[in-house]
Amino acid sequence: MDIGIYDIDSTDLSIKERFEIYKEVGFNYVGFYFDNDYLKEGETYLDLINASKEVGLKLSQLHLDYKKSNMLSLNEDNEFINYVEMKVDEAINYKIRDLVIHASKGNEPPLISSYTLKRLKKISKKLLKYNVRLCFENVRNNTNLEIVMKEGIDNICICYDSGHAHCYSDEIEFLNKYKDLIVTTHIHDNFKEDSHDIVGRGNIDWYKIVNALNKTKREIDYLECFPPRGKVLNKSEFKDFILEVYKGYDINF
Repeated sequence: MDIGIYDIDSTDLSIKERFEIYKEVGFNYVGFYFDNDYLKEGETYLDLINASKEVGLKLSQLHLDYKKSNMLSLNEDNEFINYVEMKVDEAINYKIRDLVIHASKGNEPPLISSYTLKRLKKISKKLLKYNVRLCFENVRNNTNLEIVMKEGIDNICICYDSGHAHCYSDEIEFLNKYKDLIVTTHIHDNFKEDSHDIVGRGNIDWYKIVNALNKTKREIDYLECFPPRGKVLNKSEFKDFILEVYKGYDINF
């Protein structure tokens, strides 16, 4: 199984220095937000794309904005669905296979609209033509994800987030239900709070999860593990943390 890591910006290291450490430790893919509003100050997603090529890390999955995802409930043209379509065009240009998206935000989100479902079906034609997938991530409330998946739209799939599933749903039930639609992942641990801990440092039953994951269609696992909030790592601390992230996966998977 190929493994990637989501970029960690809790350090003063440059993009290239961070990426060189990921590569040295053993990761062969890197992921990050495909949106400058979510990145470290002074860095852009184009900087990260260029650095990945320079260092030799592959790009397969990038993450879209999630804060405006409840706009998918609107029965009219809106900036978020237009943003998604624009990002699909960029993914085609940069040869990104998977775009991760949230179908909702919060505990009781508004239902996704019929207008948005029609737009997704239209976008799907382009996804299919250029072999790009729009991957809805399981979140706090998966009602909208379920509605989208029932439509059976080509190249609209699922990114399984282990930490979110452990916090908010029955993990095994979700994995079994959507095993044919799960094509990529976000892997992290927790104690029923969304803390993005290293695998093995929470109470997820990884034996059960891995057995269920192995029945899905996932091709690459992306580790989305972060240091404690607010902690800034120096180079030595950063490398030690990345090594621990890698080892946690290696031991449990």
